[in-house]
Amino acid sequence: MIACATNAIVSTAIFLAFENLETKQAHGTLLGIREMSPLGDSKDAIDPAVMRRVAEGDSAAFERVYDAFSGILYSLALRILERPEDTEELLQEVFLKIWKDAADYDPRRGAPLAWAITITRHKAIDRIRATARRLRLYEAAEAEAENSPASIPQPLSDAEHSESARA
Repeated sequence: MIACATNAIVSTAIFLAFENLETKQAHGTLLGIREMSPLGDSKDAIDPAVMRRVAEGDSAAFERVYDAFSGILYSLALRILERPEDTEELLQEVFLKIWKDAADYDPRRGAPLAWAITITRHKAIDRIRATARRLRLYEAAEAEAENSPASIPQPLSDAEHSESARA
């Protein structure tokens, strides 16, 4: 396990897969995201056997999944979130979930790409909801602070009152 700057623990296989992808990427692509391969290639390249290998901890299989899915998942997440920095962060969460939960993939319910798209969509919607909730809480706290300014101690005015009381 490797500790990241955000204090998150990342599996060595995931770290190496992302590290390899960053060194392979061509100039002009976004950080850590390879150029999108044609949809037909992505869909056909990953079959349930590759997902089973990912579930067993095969980092080469995970790299194949990342190569095949990163472009389409990035496009989907960017369309939903509309901010590249949020999209990149979300994709890290998505691929971490794919790595950890590959054993949960059920080929009877759809193709691996469909499973990955569902994960991406759900995580993006969850992020939008969480951001909206934080914004509502912030606005409510701000409105409450504006309505009751006397309850917030004012250090400067308190010091002035103390000095005038001494005089």
